[in-house]
Amino acid sequence: MGNERARQKKLAKHKKRRAEVRSLKQAASAPLPDKGAALARRASDWPVTDCYLGRGWDETEVPALVTGVLVRRRPGGVAAVGLILVDRTCLGIKSGFLRVLEDAALQALLDGVAETHGGIERVELPTLQAIAFHALDLAHTLGFAPDRDFPLEFLGPRPAELPLTPFARPDKPHYIAGPDDDSRRILAQLERAVGAGNFHFTVPAD
Repeated sequence: MGNERARQKKLAKHKKRRAEVRSLKQAASAPLPDKGAALARRASDWPVTDCYLGRGWDETEVPALVTGVLVRRRPGGVAAVGLILVDRTCLGIKSGFLRVLEDAALQALLDGVAETHGGIERVELPTLQAIAFHALDLAHTLGFAPDRDFPLEFLGPRPAELPLTPFARPDKPHYIAGPDDDSRRILAQLERAVGAGNFHFTVPAD
């Protein structure tokens, strides 16, 4: 009984995490000036200064969504910040965006991620890349594309070997429905990809 309550509590976090990315995306969605947009396109070549994952990314009981933040900074200049919401067991990079942010806005974004996840952890780039690329690989085999608002090249070149992270190789796809999902389309695609009965489907508790 206690395990089921804990499981439902973790599943309920999915709704909050999706809402978090929507609000963060809206807050950072003001059109960039031409110079800022050009900087964002070039930012994939800037040095990586910080990588973060929302707390709970290393839990292994329930495949919760993971929020990752990657910061690249032009030497002596502005920061390009990429945020991704990763569904490791079905949809891959479910949502994301890339923005050029001032330090105060970057800190506000990090604070928002920490508030949603109960904390935020600084990690090494290979860990964040592993979370993202393993999820992208699975999603690709299932026929799902990543959010077009996030340029994948911002993650950097794919390493030759990726460390294993939780849910890097799930036995079966596990789709956890979100309030903004087209669940019928997703379930139909899963049936085409792996066949009925060969995946898990969960509706989170409110």
